Amino acid sequence: MAGMKRLLLASCCALVCSVLAAGCGGSSAALSPGRFAGTYNGTWVHTTDLTDAGTSTWTFSPDGAIDGTDTDPGRHTTFHVVGHIDAVGHVTTTSTPTGGDPATLTGTLAFDVQSRLSGILVWGVTPPLNYRYTLTRQ
Repeated sequence: MAGMKRLLLASCCALVCSVLAAGCGGSSAALSPGRFAGTYNGTWVHTTDLTDAGTSTWTFSPDGAIDGTDTDPGRHTTFHVVGHIDAVGHVTTTSTPTGGDPATLTGTLAFDVQSRLSGILVWGVTPPLNYRYTLTRQ
């Protein structure tokens, strides 16, 4: 009888351990660029000059490709933005103004507590300019 109780206890422990181990595996989908997929509208603003601001419409494909526009009403200019976001939100893009030269736009975006995609991106001009992007999935 004691042997049967030990066998039952060992079986229960093994079952609990296997359930816990399966739950710790995580989901590879949560760590893919696909979690950002969709079209987003939002705003961007220079971190020290709040008059340097505009709007954005960006589309993220499931593989992380970015294609979008930034509109600068103060300069009457639209920028075409193309690039990539990786699984953890690192953004590497090229931003090209209408009739102008391209510059890099890099940084990290993350979902905030309101489920918006936000972060500081650096426009690769001289001197570099920091912009806060806040994008809402449509």
